[in-house]
Amino acid sequence: MVGRVIRVMIELSFIVALILFNGCKKKSYNNSNEHSVKIPRVIRAPRLKARVPTIEKAQQLVVKFPKSGYAYYLLGCAYYERKEYTKAVSAFEKALRLDPALIDAYYALAYSYDILGKWDHRKIVWQKLLQLPPPTKEDVYAAYIGLGNVALDQYGKTKDIRLLSEAEKAYQRALKVIPQKANAYYGLGIVFARRQQWDKAKELFEKAFLLSSTPRDKAKSLEALANVWLEKGDRERAKRLIQQAREMDPNYPATLFAR
Repeated sequence: MVGRVIRVMIELSFIVALILFNGCKKKSYNNSNEHSVKIPRVIRAPRLKARVPTIEKAQQLVVKFPKSGYAYYLLGCAYYERKEYTKAVSAFEKALRLDPALIDAYYALAYSYDILGKWDHRKIVWQKLLQLPPPTKEDVYAAYIGLGNVALDQYGKTKDIRLLSEAEKAYQRALKVIPQKANAYYGLGIVFARRQQWDKAKELFEKAFLLSSTPRDKAKSLEALANVWLEKGDRERAKRLIQQAREMDPNYPATLFAR
């Protein structure tokens, strides 16, 4: 085990050196720049505090380190950034074949499948993440949220009522792992809204609003509440909530859906 860690550290040091040698300056992923990661998750295990290389430089990495899952992960990030999602999927899959414990490749692969509309594949990725020995609480929570979202997306396409129960179960499992998280309550609110159980949906969206940590998430919860009140027949309250949502995050297109 120690030997493997040492080999990984040495390998990563070569990768970092090659990136820096080719002009990729060290920079935090929190800074926006031409080559910053666009996937909604920073690299965590292992972390590389540098910009994602261009596709050309990433290809050099996989040539130099053909058995490195991390090199293929960086190649996938480079493709993702260029919106070449099919190629990104291939790179992330290769990364996981080489290193099944590369956590962030699971997230990146799931997001790529989401964009491509391959929900069944996305579901399998989240299920595999749950099987890692042992995943962190955050990863288990994220996997259950991902499974709930997949079920809701599939319900939107098929209207199979069983998928609502599947989504509810996934969100409830997420809350057992980390109880005070907004997106699980928001997802449950969507489930009950699809069932037209408006009072329960309202309660869940209010909880999501209170737990939300960003203006965007608060605006989404207010938008959901507005549409619940519209369904309950209070159009004026719905309009006020939509206005609050737009003020909370002017960049979020909060919408009051016609009945």
